[in-house]
Amino acid sequence: MNVLHVYLAVFSLLGYSGYRRHQSIFGDNDTVTVDLNPGSIMYELLPEAFSRIPKESGGVSFAFIFFLMIFLNTLDNVALMIDMLTTSITEIFPNFFLRFNRARSVLLFLITLLCFVMSIIFTTPGGLQLMTIFSNAFGGGTNYLVVIFLTVFAATSVFGEEGTQSY
Repeated sequence: MNVLHVYLAVFSLLGYSGYRRHQSIFGDNDTVTVDLNPGSIMYELLPEAFSRIPKESGGVSFAFIFFLMIFLNTLDNVALMIDMLTTSITEIFPNFFLRFNRARSVLLFLITLLCFVMSIIFTTPGGLQLMTIFSNAFGGGTNYLVVIFLTVFAATSVFGEEGTQSY
């Protein structure tokens, strides 16, 4: 149901944007011809839609709450990914991390620093093009299916069939 709401919101924003610019969003064979870069809906269409909401109706408040929600959701996802990676590494090498008290904190700092340094390239003048390349090469679609398949395969091979059935 949530996916349906997202699609309705995206296509209504695209249709409204095309209507305001006097352009059709559909090309030949009813395919969508809008040029979408990563973040174009978030940073172009949504601010335009929020600016059309009258201030008396709470448009500014709604926009602030919406972007705060997006920021907190992103922050939560990043924290979970870093914690998952840290926990995985500490469980692979438990003897090393039991020997040194601060090893987990140092590992967490190094992973966070590595993620920060790797994300700096997206803030350069060519960052949007790099983000488009990364999104097309590594994001979504088949890659998620491969990761899910490998996760299920690894869990069943480590814990066995009996260990994974209890979940």
